[in-house]
Amino acid sequence: MWFTYLMIYLEKVLKFRSSRAGLLMLIGQVTDAVSTPIIGIASDSSVLPKIFDKIGRRMSWHIIGTIFVSISFPFIFNRCLFCSEDQSEWLKVLWFIPFIMVFQFGWASVQTSHLALIPELSSLDSSRTTMNSLRYSFTVVANLSVFLVLARFLSENTHQSQIGPADFQHFRTAGFLVVAGGLAVTMLFYLLVREPKFGRRLSRAHSFSSDASELVRMHWTSWFGHIQFYQIALLYMLSRLYVNISQVYFPFYITLTQNYEKKYVAIFPMVSYLSSFL
Repeated sequence: MWFTYLMIYLEKVLKFRSSRAGLLMLIGQVTDAVSTPIIGIASDSSVLPKIFDKIGRRMSWHIIGTIFVSISFPFIFNRCLFCSEDQSEWLKVLWFIPFIMVFQFGWASVQTSHLALIPELSSLDSSRTTMNSLRYSFTVVANLSVFLVLARFLSENTHQSQIGPADFQHFRTAGFLVVAGGLAVTMLFYLLVREPKFGRRLSRAHSFSSDASELVRMHWTSWFGHIQFYQIALLYMLSRLYVNISQVYFPFYITLTQNYEKKYVAIFPMVSYLSSFL
């Protein structure tokens, strides 16, 4: 919902200038970029209070991220609660900045700790691959749920074919539903998954193999000495760049260039996501 609908929500529903809507998106992405490696390093160490030891390093950061996301996301797809219609747009922009930064920190915390939990749960490559596949599949299901909800909401108002201020309630309600649904699934995750008491913090010094006979402790800076690290990073960056840009501009292309009705802002991305199962 962040990539697909934030820009069009800010520009078409709240009537922000394109440059200021883009600035808010940029602030969020910079926060994410800074937070992700910091949280990764922190989750590998013992920076949290001892009370979190029973929960586990990864699960602790996952819980922290869940709290941050839950309290901030409903304010993003909302209005400035203390701003009047005639107040400066910059004041409204400033209202959103802390919520976006908190959300992106929480999002980075959830994503990083969730990924880092996979090698803690199993040392088998086949099991890790399966868990990663399931993780992506449920990500697609989550996105499809958002598209279904918005397709339903945006189909209600037939008097206005394009997204506008009249759709504020639809996006705000969708934001609340996303948080509620996410919390429900997260609680189920906490009930079913337990982080091993002693995490697998060893990796081979010069290989990505999991041969236990050659395992040594590995500092995070050691990754910079592996060529495969740069190959994977470049491949992931380019693929995410393609996906994120297409998600951001697809709704604008649908509504502004092709002049489809606003319900197709949810329907066409949903069709695109469904094709990923093929």
